[in-house]
Amino acid sequence: TTSPKVAATPPTSSPAVTSDGAAAKAAAAAKAAAAKAEEKDFKALKARVDAYVDKHGLQSKVTTIVTKDGLVIRLLTDKLLFSSGSATVQPGGRGLLEKVGSLLRAENQHEIRVRGFTDPIPIHTAAFPSNWELSAGRAASVVRTFAQSGVAPERMEAAGRAADAVER
Repeated sequence: TTSPKVAATPPTSSPAVTSDGAAAKAAAAAKAAAAKAEEKDFKALKARVDAYVDKHGLQSKVTTIVTKDGLVIRLLTDKLLFSSGSATVQPGGRGLLEKVGSLLRAENQHEIRVRGFTDPIPIHTAAFPSNWELSAGRAASVVRTFAQSGVAPERMEAAGRAADAVER
């Protein structure tokens, strides 16, 4: 099973240093309020993705979960997005990626990390000397499709898994 993971992650911020107890409490309260608002944003985005998944009967292909790192959208592709040994998005999977991309575009304040995975079949080609390069190529293809769907490229990063890592 190939499974790119897409995660919208909270923006990073630097903590303030203060010796004033009231200021520290106010900062902690503000941080907690921001975290709560962020979680609400992620839950709303999750609901939009889940509604699309339900409407199109993709429950066995797409799962979502809100974690401490943000919203994780897991695409269980089983050749929906990629053929074995390929990093080219299949025509049948392009529509799904474009829709997910449009949902991510509308929610434009968080970073997006795409992690590529491969099936367990080892690969040794000129284009992909190992599954590591293949997984990175798949992540890059997903990011490229999101960019073509209007997601700002500066919000995205693509990562491949180690040479023999497959989705578990």
